[in-house]
Amino acid sequence: MDIVKKPIDEIKPYPHNPRRNIDTIDKVKTSIKKYGFNQPLVVDGSMTIVVGHTRYAAAKELGFTEVPVIVADLDEKQARAYRIMDNKAHDFTRWDVVDLKKEIESLPDVEATGFRLKELDDILFPELGLIGKDHQHNRKHHIIVQCDSREDMDQVETRIKQKGFKKCRQSWF
Repeated sequence: MDIVKKPIDEIKPYPHNPRRNIDTIDKVKTSIKKYGFNQPLVVDGSMTIVVGHTRYAAAKELGFTEVPVIVADLDEKQARAYRIMDNKAHDFTRWDVVDLKKEIESLPDVEATGFRLKELDDILFPELGLIGKDHQHNRKHHIIVQCDSREDMDQVETRIKQKGFKKCRQSWF
């Protein structure tokens, strides 16, 4: 299996792709800007995308002139089945929330993880009781303050408690 660079204008999206990706393109653009284009598109012999429509759209919007591709040796029916399976497979996975929280807390910047803010709330602050609730009506509000030292963080916590707020939690990430 060879990864080759191809001009982006030679690549064609599959016109009947059943997965709608418009809401994901900005997240993938952020990822590509931050980490690079590290996962090639999979195309068939006619340069039609089998896997990677969202990465293709993000690369187009970012002005890429060429992208890495793998030319798959699949017939039309295999390509159709693989296209669907690749998009469906994630439905059968689940997160280990403990490990995910550790991974996220170890990052200096969580913007390019792909998680929405309310999802990060659920992962990082489960004690606030947001999981499974309607975030608009049952939301408990919180703030995150970044401090340069443990001493600063202790002072902020003391001031918050002096103002009568009951819950205050320190985290390091």
